[in-house]
Amino acid sequence: MTIVEDPIPELSSDLSTISPPNSYGSVVLGGTFDRLHDGHRLFLKAAAELARDRIVVGVCDGPMISKKQVWTLLLLCFLYVQILIYFTCHHE
Repeated sequence: MTIVEDPIPELSSDLSTISPPNSYGSVVLGGTFDRLHDGHRLFLKAAAELARDRIVVGVCDGPMISKKQVWTLLLLCFLYVQILIYFTCHHE
């Protein structure tokens, strides 16, 4: 997977103005992560920059996914997790 430069500069503000890099032991985030897009990439990149020890990513299923218009086309939760692990580990 190739990650390109941030296409929308105003969304990729310097996180060090909010919190210094590695300023949190753990960063926890969650979502459905259906159809991974640049917003998800920025979300994961911010978590990777702020976390010192670990990132915990919760992938929603059940009622949260069934409300999506194309929920039957979504990837299996296991595949989501594998993609997110790869995406997070290769954020640079």
